[in-house]
Amino acid sequence: CNTKLLLATLCTRSIQTREGNIIKALDCNAAVASRDALAKTVYSRLFD
Repeated sequence: CNTKLLLATLCTRSIQTREGNIIKALDCNAAVASRDALAKTVYSRLFD
């Protein structure tokens, strides 16, 4: 796993527009929600 890519994915949001991609940094609460969503998805796929 590429840790830098994982960190960037959890801490930013990418929005696709006609002109190109816009990358926006997430605030702390949104980054925590992103982390928690990833953990729930991984847990669900492992044990359900």
